[in-house]
Amino acid sequence: MKFKLLAVVLILSFLVVAPGCGPATPPTCTLSQLQKAHLLYPTMWETVWSLQPTLTWTYPAGPNGEYPSPYYYGAEACIPDNYRVTLRTGPYFADNLGGDTPGPAGVWVPPSPLQPATEYIWAVQAMVDGVPGPITSYRTFFTGPNCAAATLVAPELVEPANGAVVSSDQPKLIWDYPEDCVPGRYRVEWSTTSSFTHIVGVELANPRKHYEMEAVLDNCQTYYWRVTPLTGTTAGPTSEAFHFRVQKTGTLCAFPWPIYKVLTNLSCRFGPGMDYNIMDYLAAGDERQAEGRNEDGSWLLLRLDADRRCWVARDLGELLPDDPFGLPLAEYPARPLPGPTDTPTPVPNCSVYQDEKSCELNTNCKWVILAGAAPYCTNK
Repeated sequence: MKFKLLAVVLILSFLVVAPGCGPATPPTCTLSQLQKAHLLYPTMWETVWSLQPTLTWTYPAGPNGEYPSPYYYGAEACIPDNYRVTLRTGPYFADNLGGDTPGPAGVWVPPSPLQPATEYIWAVQAMVDGVPGPITSYRTFFTGPNCAAATLVAPELVEPANGAVVSSDQPKLIWDYPEDCVPGRYRVEWSTTSSFTHIVGVELANPRKHYEMEAVLDNCQTYYWRVTPLTGTTAGPTSEAFHFRVQKTGTLCAFPWPIYKVLTNLSCRFGPGMDYNIMDYLAAGDERQAEGRNEDGSWLLLRLDADRRCWVARDLGELLPDDPFGLPLAEYPARPLPGPTDTPTPVPNCSVYQDEKSCELNTNCKWVILAGAAPYCTNK
């Protein structure tokens, strides 16, 4: 009987003591105790299939921010009130789609679906009383689906814009992929010639749609660049080539303007198109300095004199050197435009006059004298 009574007492004692044997919940951290969380999923450069992926992380076990394995709470451990998640969209990463978690659980799901075939970066901060602690390093992931090799298309270049002048000698190149899928990776190539006779290139290890130059480019140099998508061993179509010129802040680059030789009598207009009004006429054989172009290089901006510039169709003359994309992209006015409404009488080619007297006898011509250069006759 005594043994039975003793057994009952031991059992009751165990039931009373047992609930207190487990690990105690750590106290809430003070702001000075907050450490960086440890990101778990998605991993770096991973492609996820859900447009509302579950982002997960853990909090360090001890007061020194270590992440032991297996995970456990140290004797001096603490837990935050909650977490702040930062989620940004590539390639500019200027937005923030993140938010705060309701409690200390290391999990968060975007409240709205993300965009397909898009790059995102994310990071986490532990919080106490609404104040965030140190932020983790950013991780990058992509939303799917993956592109099939047979369906690859040409990327579309975005920045620098075609013909742009950039102030950095390590510019960021940005492009877009027009389909809602991600290639395996991209190859980026650049050259100092439009024919890409001397190519420098890099093959990215992931499908991000931007590349920050690691090489230092030459100042006052024009560069051409293009991008090719790849999946496995298959290369898709290459993008069209864009070009930009490097001109670092505070520097002045000497630019040798090409010469446009007029092949047939033509009208020079206020803008790049036949619907712009006529500013002046140029005669066959006249030569003018070309100072700009439109987006596709089909119209050129010519220098008439110190104060006037006008546009001509490129195919009505000869450009030397013959690459219009070596010229900067020029601005032009919107329609409707000011200008003569009647058709002026074509003027002669004033450059045929070799002396001042003959030049001045023609009311449409003027004699120009420049310091350090031979004088010449030109149209007014």
